[in-house]
Amino acid sequence: MLKGRIIVGIVFLFCPVSFTAQDYEARKISISEGLSSNDVRDMHLDSYGYLWIGTNHGLNQFDGSHIEKFRHIPGNKKTLYANSLIRIFEDAQGEIWLTHTVGGISSYDRHSSSFEYYPFPDSLKINPLEVLRSEEHLYLLCIKGLFSLDLNTRIFSEIWKNPTRNLESPVRDQNDHLFFKTGNKIFQFSPKSGIQQLPSPFKDCRGLFLNRKGELFGIYDLNISKFKSEKNTWEEVFSLPMDEGISFLGLTMNKNEALIAGLSNGKTLHLDSCFQILDTLSLSAYNLILTNHNLEPLIVRQAEGQWSIYGIKNQENLAQFYLENRPRVVEFSPTQDLIFGGRKGLEIFSPSKVTFKKISGTPFSKVIIGTQVFNDTLFYGYDNHIVGYHSNTHKVTFSSLKHFKGQAIQDFLFHNDLMWVQTNKALWQLKNGEWQTFYLPDVPGKDFFMARSLTLTKENHLCIGSNIGFFYFDGFSLNAVQLYHEKLPDAESIVVNSVLEEQINDYWLGTQKYGLWQAKKRAKRWQFTNYPYPKKDSTFQSATINCISRSEQYLWIGTFSAGLLKFDLKTRTFLDFDDQLPLLPNISKILIRDKNELWISYLEGIAYYNVLTQELIKEKKDMVYPRHPTLYRDSIFFCDDSVINKIIPDYFFAKDEELPIYIQKIWVNSQPNPWHPERKELLLRPNQNHIRIEYSAIDFSPSSYHEYEYKMEGIEDKWVYNGVQKSVTLTNLPPGVFTFEVRLRNRKTTYPITIKIAKPLIQRPVFKLAFLVFLGIVTFCVYKVRQKNAQKRQMELDAIRKNAAADFHDELGNKLSRVTYFSEVLKGHIPKNDYQALDYLHHLQDTSKSLNTSMYDLLWTLKTDQNSIEDLMILLKDFGEDLFSNTGIIFRSEIRGAKAEKHKLSLDKKRHLIFIFKEAMTNILKHSQAKNVWFRLERDQKSFKIILIDDGVGLDHKLNSPGQGLINIQSRAEKVNCELNIQTTTEEGTTIILSGI
Repeated sequence: MLKGRIIVGIVFLFCPVSFTAQDYEARKISISEGLSSNDVRDMHLDSYGYLWIGTNHGLNQFDGSHIEKFRHIPGNKKTLYANSLIRIFEDAQGEIWLTHTVGGISSYDRHSSSFEYYPFPDSLKINPLEVLRSEEHLYLLCIKGLFSLDLNTRIFSEIWKNPTRNLESPVRDQNDHLFFKTGNKIFQFSPKSGIQQLPSPFKDCRGLFLNRKGELFGIYDLNISKFKSEKNTWEEVFSLPMDEGISFLGLTMNKNEALIAGLSNGKTLHLDSCFQILDTLSLSAYNLILTNHNLEPLIVRQAEGQWSIYGIKNQENLAQFYLENRPRVVEFSPTQDLIFGGRKGLEIFSPSKVTFKKISGTPFSKVIIGTQVFNDTLFYGYDNHIVGYHSNTHKVTFSSLKHFKGQAIQDFLFHNDLMWVQTNKALWQLKNGEWQTFYLPDVPGKDFFMARSLTLTKENHLCIGSNIGFFYFDGFSLNAVQLYHEKLPDAESIVVNSVLEEQINDYWLGTQKYGLWQAKKRAKRWQFTNYPYPKKDSTFQSATINCISRSEQYLWIGTFSAGLLKFDLKTRTFLDFDDQLPLLPNISKILIRDKNELWISYLEGIAYYNVLTQELIKEKKDMVYPRHPTLYRDSIFFCDDSVINKIIPDYFFAKDEELPIYIQKIWVNSQPNPWHPERKELLLRPNQNHIRIEYSAIDFSPSSYHEYEYKMEGIEDKWVYNGVQKSVTLTNLPPGVFTFEVRLRNRKTTYPITIKIAKPLIQRPVFKLAFLVFLGIVTFCVYKVRQKNAQKRQMELDAIRKNAAADFHDELGNKLSRVTYFSEVLKGHIPKNDYQALDYLHHLQDTSKSLNTSMYDLLWTLKTDQNSIEDLMILLKDFGEDLFSNTGIIFRSEIRGAKAEKHKLSLDKKRHLIFIFKEAMTNILKHSQAKNVWFRLERDQKSFKIILIDDGVGLDHKLNSPGQGLINIQSRAEKVNCELNIQTTTEEGTTIILSGI
């Protein structure tokens, strides 16, 4: 290996060449760009994405492209109280607080764009370092101690007095806890628990910081400790090596990382010492090598009045840049831009978003032929030159191979101590500092030779694909043999563009006209097998195979016109020929980074293709037909015409996903709506259906230009292109639940919020239920009123009926009594032998008596207080006993079943039932010849039935006789919807059952 390095060092003449790519974009913001003053006192990047800039002549709000100025207007108390500012704070609710040089603190209301001023008392002269807000109080932490401001009474009061003259590292976590240190003591404050001292494991605490999880870390002389709140103890998570001359510099957060630096003599950076990065989430550390000067900014430090930027790129290198501004304040933007504020306005340093670096360094504008990695150096082949890129020194060296006059380099490779160079005329070998030439056999009818590919086999043989066929060079016997096969079509002109070794003496050939071939060497003979494309149309049949790559069981084939093809090595067939494989024009090389990740160089640029997800990403970057992708030190290098391009895959995917999008304002019915970025839901009333949403993906780089698209799920499920507009107006939104999403065009990162518009009161289920309840109550009240009125009318009718019945009874009873009296008087004047006259007189007395009984029954039916079935049975029992008395017929009655008295009968039903059983009992007396009669009431499920039984001769021979009264009985039973059942025999008598009462 050492000999090989010496040989390569002898061959190449090294000369340093630097990168041409710029990794930083610089931007200056001053008065000419709209800033109210160049004297920047303080800055704050708020939760809405705005950068607030406090100057000696007003407040500025910067959104990356526009500046809005706020100044004091005399006589207007809602404007800025004083133009000269000291500090800018933001509380947990997103409200901005400002301190002025004249004393006092102001708050800014985003919704009304107005200010409120709270002056300090004359005895209170403080400069707050941090603020914390509760519902009714504002807490101000300063060197003197901790003070509170009652927002209602505007009274300041002292909570805690600092016994020392210093206070450092104030930090506020997500739960509104303040942490700070004074001397060697560490304190914690919250509005609920008050102020308390935390234990400190070491005497010399350099500072405190929080990671994005809200975990508290303490910086000490040679270590970093993490605070365990549940145990109220500190746990050491990192310690610096005890090297001589190295002491602790400090620690600065960048996302979730922190930089730990070394100092020489405690003053300046010792660039030969090791810098380390500590990941505060995984608590792992790694070293940095101080070599590369083209890095992303990470940390800013001030030593002896000189500000410096330290940058990091891909966890490899660290570099230092000096600023002339000597800024007072520094901010990290959401995209990790560094924003400096000083006496000359703002300076913004943005890391480059270009993932490709163009590496130049050769004066030749020739087409690059190929790439090889040897001895930690990446080599490129030009026309008759070879260039080397050294990753350790980041320099480009080149050698002009003047041995090859008239011969152009086609390809080259390294193996152990040998270097092979293929020109258009011969094959060259460099060994032990000497070149040896191996000329290939002449081909009849061919004036030139051009190598398409140069492949070193596992047995150190060379396989050469060329414009005149396939060559196999035996590296041991030094014999070159031109191979043809008698069955190959047009064998003398077949062009082999690529050669891939599958296993020893087994190769795959990609040809220009005849597709994919397999070549197997058996002793001194070769076997060739052709695998045609599955389609027979001219487009695929004429597709040229430019490159072949292998991943596990597949061959990935890049063609000139048919795009990317997939060949299964087990089944020996082309797969997914009609699926969504990339149809890229003129693929020159396929690099397989892992089994599912393909990097493809094609005519228009670079493409990334994921086999599993079928994700395709294309990048052009002004490259001219990039070729020969090479994986080197976790970076991918592509050859371009006269330029080498470097791409870092991790940045290739993540470069556009890190830019956050903020929803900054929401207007509802042309009125500002209280909004904070942490909110994810907007609740609106039914009439609040006119919404304007303002948003922005804030980028402070000078070339920032963004296009947006939005989607309103529930109304329109497609992304709507909105161009550079930073607002969306939605009108006449119907009631419902919707999801509004906004993102950069064709990106994946979105900002979703849920918009809930309540239904009108009349459409809500609660209203419908309440309406039904109200309607039920009204209906019930109307029913009750009507029932009460009906009862009242019924009572009036009952009273009238009762009075009429009493009057009728008295009048008719008086008349019948007179008839009875006069009939008795008349009886005394009729001779006893005048039988006819006496007979008429008896009929008159019977009629009068019958009329009196009928009148009693009629008046009884009109009584409303005797309408139960039990009252009916008592009436009929009395009638039966009176009817059958002195007749020799025994009458029995009984009531079976409970609660008969509660079974009420209507007047009409009561009347018909009386006449039915009076008629039946009368028939028994006249026709049955019975000796016994049974009359009873029985319970029948939910109703009652009345049964009348006699033991007479029955009614079979007289059922159809009109005189029996049965027709009248049946008619009355039908009128009261009762079922009448008559059972009669000459032996057992007659049974009448009336059910359904």
